[in-house]
Amino acid sequence: MPSKYRLRITTKISKRRSVKGSRSEYRKFVPYAARRVFIHELGHYVADTINHQLYGMRSVKGIEIYKSPSLTTDYEGETKITSEGVRPFKPTQRMLPAYFAALAYGCIFESAYLDMPDMLFCMDNHGRSDIDKRNDFVKDPTIKQALSGATDAHYQILVNSNLGQYLQTMIVNKFVRNGNTDRIQINISLLRTELSSWTRRHASSYIRFVNELKRIL
Repeated sequence: MPSKYRLRITTKISKRRSVKGSRSEYRKFVPYAARRVFIHELGHYVADTINHQLYGMRSVKGIEIYKSPSLTTDYEGETKITSEGVRPFKPTQRMLPAYFAALAYGCIFESAYLDMPDMLFCMDNHGRSDIDKRNDFVKDPTIKQALSGATDAHYQILVNSNLGQYLQTMIVNKFVRNGNTDRIQINISLLRTELSSWTRRHASSYIRFVNELKRIL
């Protein structure tokens, strides 16, 4: 991987004077690495929300960010969708374009937030499991390449629409429900309220992306 894509993500908390607000707000201060994970999961959240509203897929019930046992990153995250009983979610063939779009949106948001020229760093690191999930359904290398090309093109469209600047202005702390930096719980109700208008405006661009993936599949 070219050196320009290598980032060192740390969890060093900035000096207390840089955190404005009450003592309780300081206790909910989110380390930098966890903020990066939050933005990644936010991408999945936005896509899953649109998928639920437009494509009949399951809704988001929560987001958690937690200290990772891995040596390669400090935090990991999970966007949880509602389930029926104990059965794991498995998309139907009709759902695959929207499902693949949602898998890609974590790296799309993270890469835009980090002001990356493309998504290579994320896909080779934090988004590796998302790529693996897609590849469980797609074996043809030509189709894989076409899906990646469509995703790259959509990423550039969103970057040119200032997605990164929007994400960089988000105050992550306000969505945190607890002050435990080992396992951070996100206030999904507040997130849903705060992002509802933006998600509705973004839906048309997302639909075009899903339709392009549908064309390829």
